[in-house]
Amino acid sequence: MGVGARLRPAVRALLSGGHVALLRLLNTGLTLVFAILATRWLGAEIFGAYVSLMAVAGVIQVATSLGLPALVTREVAARRGDGGRGALPPLVQAVLLINGLLVLGGIVATLAFGATAGLVMLFALLANLAGVLGAVHGGREAILLAGWLGGVVRFLVALAALAILVATTAPSIVVPLGAQIVGALAGAAALALAMPPRRLGLAAIEGIGAPWWSAAHGPMVRAGFTFAGVQLLLNLTTQVDILVLMLLATPRDVALYYAAARAALVVSFFFNAAALLAEPRLTRLHAAGDIAAAQALARQTARMGVAMTLVSVVAAALLGPFYLGLYGEGFGAAYPALVVAGVGYLGWSLFGPAQQVLRAVRAERALLVATAVALAVNAVLTAALVPFLGILGAALGTAASFLVNGALTARAARRAGIATPVWGG
Repeated sequence: MGVGARLRPAVRALLSGGHVALLRLLNTGLTLVFAILATRWLGAEIFGAYVSLMAVAGVIQVATSLGLPALVTREVAARRGDGGRGALPPLVQAVLLINGLLVLGGIVATLAFGATAGLVMLFALLANLAGVLGAVHGGREAILLAGWLGGVVRFLVALAALAILVATTAPSIVVPLGAQIVGALAGAAALALAMPPRRLGLAAIEGIGAPWWSAAHGPMVRAGFTFAGVQLLLNLTTQVDILVLMLLATPRDVALYYAAARAALVVSFFFNAAALLAEPRLTRLHAAGDIAAAQALARQTARMGVAMTLVSVVAAALLGPFYLGLYGEGFGAAYPALVVAGVGYLGWSLFGPAQQVLRAVRAERALLVATAVALAVNAVLTAALVPFLGILGAALGTAASFLVNGALTARAARRAGIATPVWGG
């Protein structure tokens, strides 16, 4: 075999990873444009209040998803590896049941707490639906399709809705929230339309017609609750800094930190692009019993992720002052927090796709424990540092939690039989 033939798979993987990274960057860029325009059009005070509300909405969304997106991706990918079908009807039933409960919860929230609470529940419903549909595409290794439809289409529609609402309604927290709801609806619709109607219909019929409790339901329920716990804790890990700032700082500080955190999130997307692309393949290979191939893929993903993350950290550091200036006067004070958060993501990337491996090998309990410890570190350090360092303290607490999470998950993945760190063990 010639050198070109040996390099061809690596080149294809790099190109695919680059495509995913650029797609995630585009999605992030659209969210940053949304944030900048919302700040300029509505003011820092309203935008800061919106960020606080979306932090709560994000927690509700993850809590009510019950881990279904990650579980759907794993089971669809595993089915492609071992040909099993037993897990699919319980998952379809869970989707139908949870969405029905969210509709009921939205009605109750509106009656009890007002229209804004109902809108938060509606956002959770649509975001969860888009997440599940995207997870099906992900399990089929159609990562790029899911990214375009569930990301770019969703955010473009949200931007258009924001412009229309700003032009036609009075400034309020409902304006950006309503735009996000319209975007989530568009993303869910696009993802659904991209699936063969016959396949969707058969899956729904199979789920409704199957027994609503069987031997397959117990493991799925336990795995679902574990995934839900992991996703909730992961969401809290990335939101606890904002929640602490809500209690210990001003809405303007929240807006400043949000601007820095959004830019730093671009860094994470470059590493996550490699891991996102690899996860369904890792699951399929593990289900098929090809551990050697899974190990090789994990190592390749780690190296690609570190390289992409390093480049993105340097770019974020260079472009940070210009980017923060787009928000308005005084936002340059968030630059140190931006750099610290970006370096934290770079440190996390050194541990490789450990989270994805733990999901692939069905070691989600180890992932739950690691995420809980990282959340505790984040909350304690952020609460301790914010009174003295402000938003920089929040960035330091978050970066430390990233390193703790990476170290613990990599250790658990190695015990499960697949080493993920970039240094090899």
